[in-house]
Amino acid sequence: MENTKVSEETIKEILKDDPLFDIIKNTPAEHTLLNDEYLETIIEKKFYPTVELAHWFGISDGQVRYYIRPFQDYIFQGEDEAPSFSTSMRLSFKSILKVRMLILLKDEYKVKGLQQVLGSSGLLIKEDRVTSSTTEVTKGSPSIHDEVQVIKDILNNILQSGAFTVTEKDDKYTVNLAAELENIIEGHQIKALDEYQGKLLTDYKNSLKPVQEEIEHLKDQNKKLEETLRTQVQDKSDLKIEETQSFQNEIDNLRKQNQRLETVMQLQRKCEDEAAAEWEKNNNYGFMARLLKANEIDASKRKFIKEYVDKQLKSTLSETSAE
Repeated sequence: MENTKVSEETIKEILKDDPLFDIIKNTPAEHTLLNDEYLETIIEKKFYPTVELAHWFGISDGQVRYYIRPFQDYIFQGEDEAPSFSTSMRLSFKSILKVRMLILLKDEYKVKGLQQVLGSSGLLIKEDRVTSSTTEVTKGSPSIHDEVQVIKDILNNILQSGAFTVTEKDDKYTVNLAAELENIIEGHQIKALDEYQGKLLTDYKNSLKPVQEEIEHLKDQNKKLEETLRTQVQDKSDLKIEETQSFQNEIDNLRKQNQRLETVMQLQRKCEDEAAAEWEKNNNYGFMARLLKANEIDASKRKFIKEYVDKQLKSTLSETSAE
């Protein structure tokens, strides 16, 4: 198959008077310019769309158009008519070489620096892209063109950062977050979540330390108490039978007292319920009466319940004592 690669001599001849080519001579950028892979298949007399350039240079079609827009006078110099941005843009081989040099130099010179280089060479027409017949710019104030240029430089730096990709469809541009950056952000989010969960677990463990220490302290106290009781029991074993029986009687008495107290408490609760039911039965107050005389009704109810409970307890305790 015949080798159709464009020779270095041909490229150098095309760009011999180009100010950007003078800049990249004897630099790594010159080697890239003269040895791009697309040079092996490109046809010099053919025109190519911007999407093809984007494929060759590893960027989006929107980025290619972004680099072309501020340098149209330079890129299409000598051509019959510059292509329109509203149509499918197609570039000649010479224009493609110029776009490639702009892309190779963009990181070092930025858009403003490249405009200064080309402007000093007379290859850019010095005119404001945005004008207004009704707007006056005072002396010392930035012109609209300068403000637009600042915005363009900012957007250019954002695109060059690689954080976003620009795509074009139906003459509309869409800016998307780069997939690599999305992965990085997602990774940071996952890492931050893991760190947050780890911190929560650590804080939870730290909050349990005082509780664990208190549990250990109680265990030690219980152990000491068991030893003390064991010693006391051992000492008690040497007591006489009478003393042991007396001690047992005291325990039995205490148990009986506890049972009686529990019986009394149960009886008291029962009497309170009965008294409350009896009072409600005999005092059928309406809603408004309860609302307006709440304190008086509540005091009357408590007094009735107390008298009823006292009477019932006295009666029951008297009967129990007699038995």
